Amino acid sequence: MEAYLDSEDSSDHDRSSYPLHDAAEAGDTSALTQLLSKPATDGEFNPAAGAEESDEGPNVNERDEDGCTPLHVALLSGHVECAEVLLAAGASTRRPCEGSPPLHLATCIGGMAAQQQASLRAVQLLLQAHAPPHDRDDHGRTALHWAAVHGLVEVAQALLLAAHAAAETQAQQALQDSAAADAEGQHDMPQAQPPLLECQDKQGNSPLHLAARFAQHQMVSLLVRQGEAWSSRTVVTAKNKAGQLPLHLAAVVGCWQSAAALQAAAPASASATDKRGLTAAQWAAKRGHQDLAAVLTDGSDLASTSRAAAAAHTLLVAPRECLEHHTCPEPMLRGQDAPPENANRLRVLMQEGKGILRSDEFRQLPVDEASTPAPLADILRVHEWNYVLGIQRRCAAIPDNPAAIGHLDGDTAISRGTFGAALAAAGAVCRAIDRVMAGEVRNAFCAIRPPGHHAGPTGVVTCTNDPHGSHGFCLLNNMAIGGAYATSVYRHAGIKKVAILDFDVHHGNGTQACVSAVMPTSHRVPFSTPFSKGVQEFTVYRPWMGEGDADNILFASVQGYGKRSPHDNSWVYPASGANCDSRRANPATAAAQQAQQAQQAADSAAATPASDGNAAEPSPSADDEFAGDFEQPSPVGPRIINVGIPGPGANVALWRRAWRDKILPAVADFAPDLILISAGFDAHKKDDINFRFIGIQEKEYEWLTDQIVQVANKCCQGRIVSALEGGYRIQGGLVSAFARSVAAHVQALKDPNFQVWDEADARWERQREEQRKQEQEAARKAAAEEAQARAAADAHTAPRGAAAPDEAGAVPAASADGAAAEPDRKRRRRGGQVDYVALNAMLEAEAGGAAAATTTTAVVATATTAVSAAPPVGTEPALEQATSATVVSTSVVATAPDASADAPSAVSPAAPSEPTTAGPPAAATAAVSKPAAAGARAADGKPDAELDMEEDLDMLEDDGEELDLSNVDATELPDMDES
Repeated sequence: MEAYLDSEDSSDHDRSSYPLHDAAEAGDTSALTQLLSKPATDGEFNPAAGAEESDEGPNVNERDEDGCTPLHVALLSGHVECAEVLLAAGASTRRPCEGSPPLHLATCIGGMAAQQQASLRAVQLLLQAHAPPHDRDDHGRTALHWAAVHGLVEVAQALLLAAHAAAETQAQQALQDSAAADAEGQHDMPQAQPPLLECQDKQGNSPLHLAARFAQHQMVSLLVRQGEAWSSRTVVTAKNKAGQLPLHLAAVVGCWQSAAALQAAAPASASATDKRGLTAAQWAAKRGHQDLAAVLTDGSDLASTSRAAAAAHTLLVAPRECLEHHTCPEPMLRGQDAPPENANRLRVLMQEGKGILRSDEFRQLPVDEASTPAPLADILRVHEWNYVLGIQRRCAAIPDNPAAIGHLDGDTAISRGTFGAALAAAGAVCRAIDRVMAGEVRNAFCAIRPPGHHAGPTGVVTCTNDPHGSHGFCLLNNMAIGGAYATSVYRHAGIKKVAILDFDVHHGNGTQACVSAVMPTSHRVPFSTPFSKGVQEFTVYRPWMGEGDADNILFASVQGYGKRSPHDNSWVYPASGANCDSRRANPATAAAQQAQQAQQAADSAAATPASDGNAAEPSPSADDEFAGDFEQPSPVGPRIINVGIPGPGANVALWRRAWRDKILPAVADFAPDLILISAGFDAHKKDDINFRFIGIQEKEYEWLTDQIVQVANKCCQGRIVSALEGGYRIQGGLVSAFARSVAAHVQALKDPNFQVWDEADARWERQREEQRKQEQEAARKAAAEEAQARAAADAHTAPRGAAAPDEAGAVPAASADGAAAEPDRKRRRRGGQVDYVALNAMLEAEAGGAAAATTTTAVVATATTAVSAAPPVGTEPALEQATSATVVSTSVVATAPDASADAPSAVSPAAPSEPTTAGPPAAATAAVSKPAAAGARAADGKPDAELDMEEDLDMLEDDGEELDLSNVDATELPDMDES
């Protein structure tokens, strides 16, 4: 049943609940001043008002539905005058938007050429309002990091001057405090902030690293000069977590000017190696910059060598007609209840002056905004005519009104312009293929909607776990249409084999169905009438070329798979995508490949020894880890590979292994002539509709895209066409998770990267992972043994006659009424499986005056027994048990001797396994504490060694179940400099 909503039926549509935000967005300083000076009307009820609003006026720090304050909106819109009015009214200079403090917002808008002056003025204004230049965002970056990314030299100078002045003030204050402390006999003084130039983000990158990475050679020169002027010479020789100097990153992107400045500042850096044992020259050669590699190798003067800028080789395709697909009434207002898939997704990417793909970072890329509908012949290679006709008729029946909305099902809305937008989206993919095949560009990204990877040949695709299914926002399968188009139209131009890769968090069930339909597929549809019931069986057959399609198409997808939570019987949409591989490698081919890989490993080890001096281990069989035993597609069709990542809870290491060890080698072996990417960005840890499955970040999208580019360089001259699928966290615009994830993807596409994919790189990573696991295992064993020995020694030296220990540190903070407050959910899940009932009984039995030494020994023994009897946690039970036993025994021994002996709640089952202390609230501590995050991750089933491996490979810091602190004021946390 279709429902329509038009402007006449919605009297509230033209009103916004956030007048301060609207005035800030419009740049209306008069309205802002009037609103801020107007007291609230007595007795007036304002449901949109924040809790802080008083009779003196509206709350200047109120957040809208996207978590933005009026100051955030003013800064993101480039309205500095409005920001000045809001700051004068008391707007917070530290309250973040999507993890970015206001100073970061002011800096990031400078990425737009038209907003650079506004950015500088806004930064100066915030610094005058005492915004700390050392504040960090949720990536651990300061505003100077982002100034380096965007090449904002004047902004960087303002930030450096402010930081220098703040450091001098802090030093003077420290001298005064030190004198006062000496007089009072106190010696604990707060540590000074590191120089702003030397601040490193969570990947260990300094601002100079990022300036080199993004080829901002003027910024590189500035930061090098500033480092020399302020005696911060380590800025040139500092290494990130990958062991790379800024010179390494300049070599990776082939930036001669940056490399010249860095080599001149530190000539010895040319011979420095990273964790892989590679110098900057070797990285330049690896990425295809042979001339730069030669100059770095022979020590020539880079500054005397001039090089022409490389031509852009990535196309952006963004047909305007895709904005005509309305899923909620237009224009969209602040606070409006809109579905996740809406037109603002494209505006965040492509709107002039605001979209992230319009920033200077991508200014050299050609943009094709023409709307060229896909011809019906191209669509019918994939979809059944009756399905296409039905969509066309339903859209045509909707009134031609931006506020008129219809629905295909509960989650998929349509409008009058939806069918035209769907044709334009499919046409954009075909047009991108044309441009790539013509040699105009090496690859392309299509910013299109509606998405398509859930649309099968007849629309909705069902499965065993969801026999009903839904459209999932999708109408026409853009990538399947593109694949069929390429194999047909360019069959005489060398396009025979096509690979479609999907990294959306939701399984591309529609693409899988379309790929399977190139072979005759039987479908059974139940039906009923008032007089009978039955099943209708029919055959779907949509060949792209003919009988050879089965050998010329590969579809691979990595997605979240499983039930939404242990307490929820529903599945993560679309309830399909379990591990499977429809066509394992031929035994003879596999044996030949293994022999070849062994020889390559030996050659590689002889040429470039591993960092620890040992040859790389042979690659383990990914088929064992990602083998599937159900939902297997037909073995007679194209090869289909699915990897279902379990959840909920972040599982980044498994996601990365799925691509590195299973899919990318299969794609390289398949050797496609064209690679198509269904680019969904809803696996991000901040996204709203992934039910906390996978949980990757921007750097994972960049890594995977870089790997796919390497495979394309190896197989098909770099030919890639990527198209937007999912990704819905658009709050914050430029700084949103969605915008930055897409930017990371496109950045990796456009990088001058001619590196050829090599299995040896994956072998190095696997070797490093194994080494880290062994190191972590040894460290944990040593720590457990040391702690147990210390506990035993303390037990012998404890004073006799002490009361029974009371684990006060393990008791949650008491509430106002004296009841123990419930610990936060994350802390309750930490630690090993300890029998607290047995512990409590033992404490009560021993509390009658027994000696402390005897009590301690009994408790330690009981704890060890209880832990040993508990079921294993994760994949290393012995280590987990030893660690848990150590925690219990240490806590008991360290208890104050005057603790109450008759407090049965001291070790209640609800108590967290980690003692709490006075200080920040438990929720805030759990979010910013690395041990707490590690505990939550271990509770999700990951061994600790795997967590350390993730950090060592810069894959994801704090990837467990976290509280979302992206919009928490920095002043509300104990230390924003810590992750």
